[in-house]
Amino acid sequence: MPLASPQEIAVILSTYNPLHRQFDYTERLRTNPPLLAHYTSIQVAEQIIKNEEIWLSHPFHMNDLEELRFGMLQGVQHFPIYAQAAAGTPSRTQRLLDAFSHYVLYMNENTLVDTYVLCLCEHAPDDKDEVLSMWRSYASQGHGIALVFNTRNLPDPPQAPLRIAKVIYGTSDDRIALLRARLEEWANITRSANLIDDRLYLAAYAAFLFIKSFALVTKHKGFQEEREWRIIYDPEFDPDKRLAHQFDYFIGPRGTEPKLKFKIAPVLGGAPDSLSLARLVEFIVLGPSLSSPIAKSGFSRVLGGTCLQGFEDRVYASTIPLRPITG
Repeated sequence: MPLASPQEIAVILSTYNPLHRQFDYTERLRTNPPLLAHYTSIQVAEQIIKNEEIWLSHPFHMNDLEELRFGMLQGVQHFPIYAQAAAGTPSRTQRLLDAFSHYVLYMNENTLVDTYVLCLCEHAPDDKDEVLSMWRSYASQGHGIALVFNTRNLPDPPQAPLRIAKVIYGTSDDRIALLRARLEEWANITRSANLIDDRLYLAAYAAFLFIKSFALVTKHKGFQEEREWRIIYDPEFDPDKRLAHQFDYFIGPRGTEPKLKFKIAPVLGGAPDSLSLARLVEFIVLGPSLSSPIAKSGFSRVLGGTCLQGFEDRVYASTIPLRPITG
């Protein structure tokens, strides 16, 4: 049997698109684009502004100890049941299992280290104070900054191999129920497709892609006050490695952390200014521990000579009366 052509692969994988419908916010971004705040330290914010780049982090360095692990583990455990239901015969089941195991192993050995996310909090348009718990957890105990992005100015179609998704929260049982429902749907699609044996690897790949997406965009309900959205870089969606040259690192309290330092500019074509920091930033909020007039004036100097020069009137100071932590 000849190898599948790129066109055939695309057609087969497209039949599994319904599995991702709960993760697809394309229509929301077009019709009701949210403001999204990124909380970070003042030092990182300076680098973002001066270098016109955003830093995506590895999921294993997030506050949630279950990041990626929970979803992938549950997916690996549950997949054999649905593979058997989809295959029809023991030999076809084994083909699915072998292919799925190959993709998981390849991820663990090659692409996991360069899977990255940028965490953002959905932001009320008239709020210039931001969220106290976010200041404490993600912005140096209130000594940091929140960059507020307007997704209205995201180019459509995207000009970079990045995805944006809203996090889905639930208990462990809720998330497992979602996983099972979509894997059952995967099994139904696979049975209906009636793929020849030499194409079953594509069905396994579709299951793997869904499970990894599930793992990246579902979290325990205890984090739901964060109202999180994510920008995701998954090497599976960048086969030409267009962003590989931007893989970098950051040395911090946890040692050396892998980073994707994405230069905010078109990668996949489009006008030079169709994707830029100046178009995306709506306003900036200084943390409650940086809210003095002197601190606000000083930060305005950070913007001088950058793409955000002239944004001084869009810099606000949070009025939350948080007592600064010193020493």
